[in-house]
Amino acid sequence: MTRRSSAAVPCLLVLGLWGCAGAGAPPAPEVGAGAVIRVVPEAGATAVGVALAVPGSGWEDAGTSGLSMLAAHGVLEEVGGELRSLGARAEVACGRWAFVFRLVAPAETWRRAAAVLAQGLRRPGPSAAAVERARASLAAALSLDRGSPAWQSRLAVGRALYAPEGGESAWSRPGCGVTEALPLFDVAAVGEAAARLGRVGSVAAVGAVEGGDSVLLAELFGGRAPGVASFPLPLPPTPGRVYVERNTVTAWVAVAWPFGPGADPDAMRLLGVVLEDAFGPAVSRPDVLHTRSDVELHGGGGALVVTVVAVPDAAARVVSTLESAVSSMAAGKVTRSVVERVARRHRGERLRALVSPADRAARIALEGARGGAGAAGWVEPASFTVGAVRHAAGALGAPARAVVGPRASRGAVLP
Repeated sequence: MTRRSSAAVPCLLVLGLWGCAGAGAPPAPEVGAGAVIRVVPEAGATAVGVALAVPGSGWEDAGTSGLSMLAAHGVLEEVGGELRSLGARAEVACGRWAFVFRLVAPAETWRRAAAVLAQGLRRPGPSAAAVERARASLAAALSLDRGSPAWQSRLAVGRALYAPEGGESAWSRPGCGVTEALPLFDVAAVGEAAARLGRVGSVAAVGAVEGGDSVLLAELFGGRAPGVASFPLPLPPTPGRVYVERNTVTAWVAVAWPFGPGADPDAMRLLGVVLEDAFGPAVSRPDVLHTRSDVELHGGGGALVVTVVAVPDAAARVVSTLESAVSSMAAGKVTRSVVERVARRHRGERLRALVSPADRAARIALEGARGGAGAAGWVEPASFTVGAVRHAAGALGAPARAVVGPRASRGAVLP
C-alpha cells in the first residue's frame, strides 16, 4: 500500500460543494447541486486511479432493465481505443443506486485519459458500432449470470425485500439487466441513458496527483455535467419471502436485513463477517457448504445480505438459526474474543481490497455521493468493536428471506 502524502492541499468549492484534496475533514458535502471533487496525492505513486459515481439503474422503468449498463459499456467501447493508446484502461460496475466508473492510468497520461473519458460521457451517445460491440460483450456476461444459482439468489432476495407480493420495481430487478432485454434497445434509447450517466455526482482521484488537479476534475466532470446528479432511492422495504424452485443438489438461502441512513457501514460489514464465521462451513456444520455476506448501500441506508449454501433439508434450520443469532446479538449476546479475532481477518481483507488506486478512488467517490467526506487512506474504523457490532445488529430491520433450490428446501420460506 502506498503512503499518503502529508503535504497539505486545499479544499475546493465546486458548484457550491466542497471537495477536499487533503486528509482533513471538510464540511459534509451537499449532494445533488454538482459534483463532489476529491484529490488524494500519495507519495511515491506512479499511477493514478480516478473514480466517478453516477446515478444507477434504480431509475429504469419496467422493460428497460439493463439499458443503463448497455449505455455505460457503449461509452467505454467508444473511448477504449484512445484510452489504450495512453496506457490507460477503464471499467464500470453496475448498481441500482450508483454506477462507478474506474479509470487507471500512468502518471504521465492520466489527465489526458480523464479528458477522454469525460468527452465520452458528454457526447450525445455512443456510436451504433460501439453500441453493438457493447451489446455483444454484455450479452455474453449476462448469459453466464443467468445460469448461476448465486445470481438467482441475489435477485430473489431483492424481490423478497422490495417486492415480495409479486410486484416489480427497479430495486427488485437485476441491477445489470438481463440478456433478453438487450435487443430491445436501439441507439437512440442508449443515447438517452448515456446522458444520465454524464450527470456525475462524485469524483475522486488517488495516486500521482496534485492538489491543483481538483480544478481540472471539476472542469471535466463537475462544471459541464448535463444536468444535476440524482441518485435513485428505493421505496421503503416490505420484507417478505420468495422461493425459486431449481433442480440443484444444494439450496441457496439468502437473508436480507434493511437498515436506515444512521447505521455505520463499517460496523455492518464487520457484523456480516461475524455471521460468516458463525455459519460458515465447519466440522460441526457438515450441512453448510459456503457462506457469504454483503452490504449493499444506497443514499438512504442499505441492506445486510447473508447467503448460505446448504444441504436442502437443512435450509429451514439454517435460516431460522441465522435470524435468531442476529436477534441475540442485538440483545447484547456478542462474544468479545470472536469479534476481535474476526476483525483481524476482516482488516486484512479490507486492505487487500484497496491495493489498486482505482479501488481506493471508488471508495472515496461512493462515500462522497452518500454525503460523507471519505477517508483518503486506510483509517482503522472505530466500529471494529463489540459495541459497534451489537449496535449494528440492533439497527437492522425485519429480515427478508429467499431460497433457490429443490422442493426439499422450500420449507425455509413457505409454511
